[in-house]
Amino acid sequence: MKDLNGFYVDVSQPDVPLERDVAAIRMNVDDFDTAYQLLLSKGFRNY
Repeated sequence: MKDLNGFYVDVSQPDVPLERDVAAIRMNVDDFDTAYQLLLSKGFRNY
Protein backbone atom coordinates (compact mmCIF):
# COMPACT_ATOMS: atom_id res chain seq x y z
CA MET A 1 0.00 0.00 0.00
CA LYS A 2 1.11 3.56 -0.58
CA ASP A 3 -0.17 6.73 1.11
CA LEU A 4 -0.81 10.12 -0.50
CA ASN A 5 2.77 11.24 0.26
CA GLY A 6 4.28 8.29 -1.62
CA PHE A 7 5.29 6.34 1.49
CA TYR A 8 4.76 2.60 1.38
CA VAL A 9 3.06 0.61 4.12
CA ASP A 10 3.65 -3.14 4.33
CA VAL A 11 1.24 -5.50 6.03
CA SER A 12 2.58 -8.97 6.78
CA GLN A 13 1.70 -12.07 8.72
CA PRO A 14 4.67 -13.67 10.51
CA ASP A 15 5.28 -17.42 10.46
CA VAL A 16 5.48 -17.57 14.25
CA PRO A 17 2.71 -16.69 16.72
CA LEU A 18 3.22 -13.36 18.50
CA GLU A 19 1.54 -12.15 21.67
CA ARG A 20 0.97 -8.65 20.23
CA ASP A 21 1.37 -6.57 17.10
CA VAL A 22 4.90 -5.65 16.06
CA ALA A 23 5.96 -2.46 14.28
CA ALA A 24 8.64 -2.99 11.65
CA ILE A 25 10.54 -0.84 9.18
CA ARG A 26 11.65 -1.33 5.59
CA MET A 27 14.60 0.63 4.26
CA ASN A 28 17.09 0.58 1.40
CA VAL A 29 20.77 0.72 2.36
CA ASP A 30 24.10 0.56 0.54
CA ASP A 31 25.82 -1.54 3.23
CA PHE A 32 23.54 -4.07 4.89
CA ASP A 33 25.96 -5.12 7.64
CA THR A 34 26.61 -1.53 8.74
CA ALA A 35 22.90 -0.67 8.73
CA TYR A 36 22.08 -3.88 10.61
CA GLN A 37 24.63 -3.12 13.34
CA LEU A 38 23.39 0.48 13.60
CA LEU A 39 19.80 -0.68 14.13
CA LEU A 40 20.86 -3.27 16.71
CA SER A 41 22.81 -0.61 18.59
CA LYS A 42 19.66 1.55 18.70
CA GLY A 43 17.60 -1.20 20.32
CA PHE A 44 15.96 -2.79 17.29
CA ARG A 45 15.66 -6.57 17.33
CA ASN A 46 15.68 -9.12 14.51
CA TYR A 47 12.68 -11.39 14.75
